Amino acid sequence: MTSGDVEVVQIVASWVDTAPTVFAVILRDEKRLDARGRARAWPPVSRDAAVLAVWLVGFTPVALLVFFLVHFGRTRGARGLWVGLGWALATTAASILAQLAVMAVFDAGGA
Repeated sequence: MTSGDVEVVQIVASWVDTAPTVFAVILRDEKRLDARGRARAWPPVSRDAAVLAVWLVGFTPVALLVFFLVHFGRTRGARGLWVGLGWALATTAASILAQLAVMAVFDAGGA
């Protein structure tokens, strides 16, 4: 396996793990919001565009941090910033673990 192959595998593993995770967190959170929080949340089209923008920059930790800080900050105010930070860290950690797991499979297979 060349270094280029490793990078492609890492990117795909990150996408496969992170995109559904981001959508699951946001959609679950939106369902749990009260009327005031829902009024301040992104409209669905804007939310989806924001997720696409984060995807286009590669789900980098900084992009995830900004995305979650904006979402949770808008819907919960200052206390939401801590929630956003927590979800950004959890999502980034899950992405890294997915990449490591896929690489361990490739290493174990001798590919």
